Amino acid sequence: MSATPLTVTLTPLANGLVGGTYNGSVTFTVQVNGDTVSNNLPVTFNLESHKLLVDGNGVALASTPGLSKLTSTVRVRDNLGLATNWTATSSPNQSWLTVTPSGTAGGDLVLTANPSGLVTDSVNLATVTITSPDTTVENTETIRVGLWVGSTTPAPTTAINTAYNEVAADPIRPYAYVAGAGGNIQVYNVYTGLPGTPIISGASQVGALAISHDGSTLYVVDTSTLKIVPVNLDTYVAGTAWPLSGSPTYPRIVYARTNGFAFVLAGDGRVYDATSGAVLAPTFFGAVSEIAVARNGTLFCAEIACRTLDYTALRGGELSIGALRFLIPTDSPENRKDVAISNDAARIYLASGYPYYFLVFDGTTLNQLSTLAGDAYPNIVEVAADGRVFGGAFFGSFTNDNDVWVYDAGGAPLTTRQIAGLLLDRQLKISGDGIRMITLSDAPALTFTTVGP
Repeated sequence: MSATPLTVTLTPLANGLVGGTYNGSVTFTVQVNGDTVSNNLPVTFNLESHKLLVDGNGVALASTPGLSKLTSTVRVRDNLGLATNWTATSSPNQSWLTVTPSGTAGGDLVLTANPSGLVTDSVNLATVTITSPDTTVENTETIRVGLWVGSTTPAPTTAINTAYNEVAADPIRPYAYVAGAGGNIQVYNVYTGLPGTPIISGASQVGALAISHDGSTLYVVDTSTLKIVPVNLDTYVAGTAWPLSGSPTYPRIVYARTNGFAFVLAGDGRVYDATSGAVLAPTFFGAVSEIAVARNGTLFCAEIACRTLDYTALRGGELSIGALRFLIPTDSPENRKDVAISNDAARIYLASGYPYYFLVFDGTTLNQLSTLAGDAYPNIVEVAADGRVFGGAFFGSFTNDNDVWVYDAGGAPLTTRQIAGLLLDRQLKISGDGIRMITLSDAPALTFTTVGP
């Protein structure tokens, strides 16, 4: 036996393995004075899963005589930052939808609809499947696409004079889901203003609503039982409800995906698996009235408290929540009402009763960068799928009749709108195609307003 150290290199054989944590051991054996001495050394091999992902896996397109959006561009990315080849196909074989057939991660997938020959006043659905010839890629990413073909151009404003408290916008269909008193959810077409088949959620009293990015599931808070009810939006069938932890004062919820993993954040400070409802290990600062998550799933804010997000395949799969940090305003926001995050997590927006404008923060440093013009009293901020920023104020302006302000992703003003009545806190959504704005006010009114394309 020599006293000279010997370096041993261990090289994992990753071929054929999926992402996860692998445990084993290495046995070292030496001869000492004719005796055999052995020792086992534990070895852990961590292999992150390899995925192709899109941040927006639900796309809405529309065609009417005077307003249309027939093309959408989606960025396909590799979660490991590799230049992985991919292919895309549409199913079922829909002649109205064409897609970029192939590309490389970091490039764009272009979806183009042709409404010719389709029945008017119809919703047409397709699924785009993204795969890779690279055998290390574990997942198949899908994008659900909806196309509304309307026979008429909608009026600039359509108002439904019914009292509702909560609204959600379908990301692929031309529908708004609204809730008032009781457990039913009313469905409206944002173009025609006509009601559809109501959803029987099974809840005693419907509260906050959230919807998956692909338009497959609506998540409904039952404020009577403090449970979340998942509703299949293809069938309108309610699934098994799961309980919110404790008795949250503000049972707000928001849906998100990070690294391909879907979950629901709730105002009780808990995170729930979006499929099973299981409570995930990380917790965050709860008892908040507003929550927002970036569309890319990397950052969330509960009021002014923000954390990063990620999901790893290691140790059986874990959602990780970063260190607690707070927004750093140069103004002094009071009576905070709503928060929103840009799709790429680069900017955070805050609406507070005072000051009478919207605050803009850097998504990395959390320092306040600028403001966006508003009026008394800011109570809504929303980021559309196309990156536009919508701000709403309870009263609005007495001089120029504005209570909604629209900005591009860079903060440049685009347009303003006046909505009848006083806007309800946080109750402004944008249709998936970006054409119609959906608001609730105390008029009472559910209002559909043209704001695009």
